[in-house]
Amino acid sequence: MKVLEQYIFHRILVQSAAAAAASLGIVWVVQALTKVNLVTDTGQSIGSFLYLSLLILPAIVPIVMPFAVLIGTAQTLNTMNTDSELAVIHGVGTPKIMIYRPVMIVAAIAAGITLFFGNFIEPSARQTARQLVSDARADLLSLLIQEGSLRPIATNLYMQVSKRGEGGILSGLFIADSRDPALDMVYYAKEGSLLKRDEANLLLMTDGEIHRRA
Repeated sequence: MKVLEQYIFHRILVQSAAAAAASLGIVWVVQALTKVNLVTDTGQSIGSFLYLSLLILPAIVPIVMPFAVLIGTAQTLNTMNTDSELAVIHGVGTPKIMIYRPVMIVAAIAAGITLFFGNFIEPSARQTARQLVSDARADLLSLLIQEGSLRPIATNLYMQVSKRGEGGILSGLFIADSRDPALDMVYYAKEGSLLKRDEANLLLMTDGEIHRRA
């Protein structure tokens, strides 16, 4: 590229990058706020929330890049026109292609970034995010963080513990199971613990009783 093309290219690139960063920040905050329920509903840590929020970014990049290039190009050309730079460029007989070429190069770079994120980064990030949300909702320990409150485990299935001790020992368990329309089950136990067998979460309760009501 010639000096003039390098000058225009650099200005458009900087303006597009700034527009992309600002747009990504705004859209990312809006999308991340929709995931706050992961923390409030499952008791996950703030680290899990931030990690899940970062996994949203690859899906936003392909949407933001075209608008960022458009904003960067319009801002650059408008500034050059206001400062009479375009008038001087046209006045000395500079071919228009020298103005168009930097714009096309920036657009090609943005297209390459969009293609890379959309086809390689975003599918993997989306799968990881789905797995993270699935694990958080399937993790019963996260549902029991708030001691002394009756928490929904599933539809018509509620659980409450009075205390969670060291080693995952639960004290004062109460479970109300109304998933079967024909039978209500109520479980009481002094102690319990969570086990994982064959990728299934199991709750082992000791020193308790079961009440059935048809």
